[in-house]
Amino acid sequence: MALLSSIRSLTLDLPPSCIQFCPARPEIFAVGTYFLHRNEDSVSSQENSADSLQTTNSDSSSAENAAAVLPQKRTGSLILYKISHDKNITEVFSLATDFAILDLQWAPHPNRLVGSNDPLLAVAASTGLLAFYRLKTRPPASDTASQQQSQTELVLSCVNQVTNDTTLVLSLTWHPVRPNVLGLTLSDGRVVLCMSEGRDEHADAAVVACWDPNAVFSMHDVHEHELEAWIMNFTPEKDEKVLSGGDDMILLCSQDTASAQTDPAEEQEYAMQWQDRKLHHAGVTAILPLSDTLVVTGSYDDHIRLLSLPAVGRRKVLAELNLGGGVWRLKLLTPPSSHVAQPSHIESGGGISSTSTADADHGSGQHTLAPPMSALQDHQDQNQTTSSHFVLLCSCMHAGTRVVRLQRSSSRKEEDEYEWTFSVIARFEEHESMNYASDVQPRSDDDVGDSLQKTTIVSTSFYDKLLCVWQIDDETLREPQQETS
Repeated sequence: MALLSSIRSLTLDLPPSCIQFCPARPEIFAVGTYFLHRNEDSVSSQENSADSLQTTNSDSSSAENAAAVLPQKRTGSLILYKISHDKNITEVFSLATDFAILDLQWAPHPNRLVGSNDPLLAVAASTGLLAFYRLKTRPPASDTASQQQSQTELVLSCVNQVTNDTTLVLSLTWHPVRPNVLGLTLSDGRVVLCMSEGRDEHADAAVVACWDPNAVFSMHDVHEHELEAWIMNFTPEKDEKVLSGGDDMILLCSQDTASAQTDPAEEQEYAMQWQDRKLHHAGVTAILPLSDTLVVTGSYDDHIRLLSLPAVGRRKVLAELNLGGGVWRLKLLTPPSSHVAQPSHIESGGGISSTSTADADHGSGQHTLAPPMSALQDHQDQNQTTSSHFVLLCSCMHAGTRVVRLQRSSSRKEEDEYEWTFSVIARFEEHESMNYASDVQPRSDDDVGDSLQKTTIVSTSFYDKLLCVWQIDDETLREPQQETS
């Protein structure tokens, strides 16, 4: 196991809560920050936990009474950084917000969002808001064009109030195929889908002018947790299901009851398929579907797990590993491995291969290291996991960042099943507080021809406000050869 070191680092002004590279602009990444203002008249017991992302509401009645008198204010910022070929970091844009930012996600299907070619960023706010920003690049003034560089900035596109201003939007997830659908989880336990439809009656339903101030916005409840709903995701099959995890230790699954022929204008209704509180021993904080039945999860109980979630039959843990800290977020690293089976349609809308559809969407033509659901566009026909090897980037709170391999054995065990195992192949531990956010830089055309290719990762930590850039050799990410029995 490799212990990795940073090649660049910097300290932010506010605690970072989320980060993501722009798929269409691999040199640009966005950071959201979260700051909880201290309330001097609140109970002193809140001071140590109030600004942690883990705690959205105080557990004591006295704290609730104090907060009712003097509600605590949350603010934040939205920052763009540019990373150069030699991995220097430059801040190119910063916007102070009167809300804290809990999550941000670039739309993974820019070519299907008509009306603008500018990348779209969705932002989850502490005041019940869902905000959308466009990434704009403005040319320099003509009289000094030779002396200045173009200006990169985020421009507000639209804002939707999805709940009351005391409820936090904790996470958001783009639908892998439908660009007008976005899933949210809320601090009151609800899981909802937001939909945006263009007003043009003749617009193609699959390619709509959405997420703009003139679009028709609607919300649909999916299901509700007993405590905070931390995370949700979509299963990649045609009859899609919504999976979510909460602070109540429950993994919930609901399915759209409408048929494929249902008028998309009609309200969607979701029916709960099952709930399971036996698979995890603490809150469920990360969900990464690999296929329609195989799902990787993270939990406050420090474990990463591979779950088998069949439509019929017993749900069970196929593999698990203690990573030493709460597994807050998971991202799929897709290594350029010749050993990974490659289906005719790409990635986790069924099977998973080593090539991402982000390549096709963004024109790089190279193997792209991509977040799990960003590579799901055009593969809804396949429902079997064809790969036996995955590499995961894990943000493990107080333990730092882990790079974890998930591998299937070459031989079957009892009940005609394969054995799966997790193993840590690298760790990054320079963070001295909660590692809530990490991301991997997508490959670009500039990387072609590098003799010693490395994967670049940016990770952050909350209380010390540290942002680090580090790299791992691509060879480390490749699937090791297995002996067949």
